[in-house]
Amino acid sequence: MRRPLFPRALSAGLALALLAGGAAHAGPAVLVDLGTGKVLEHEDAFAPWYPASLTKLMTTFVLFRAVKAGEITLESPVRISERAAKEPPSKMGYKPGSVLT
Repeated sequence: MRRPLFPRALSAGLALALLAGGAAHAGPAVLVDLGTGKVLEHEDAFAPWYPASLTKLMTTFVLFRAVKAGEITLESPVRISERAAKEPPSKMGYKPGSVLT
């Protein structure tokens, strides 16, 4: 009796894929002791890299802390600085000096 080729080919392909797996690719990393501020370990810490969702959450946290302290309001305008406009990977296209309300 002849067996179908597809299941055998699929099994062989999966086995090869598992055996050929390479190293995990990760971006830069920094490990800091929050008590002392000392950098314990880093990898490519000075390479340019793009923020992850945690950075966006931290930005929101800092914003709401400033609102709670009365430093700004949710209606405060935001002026785009020249430095902010040049930051990669900015895709918003705001010109320096633009004001967001």
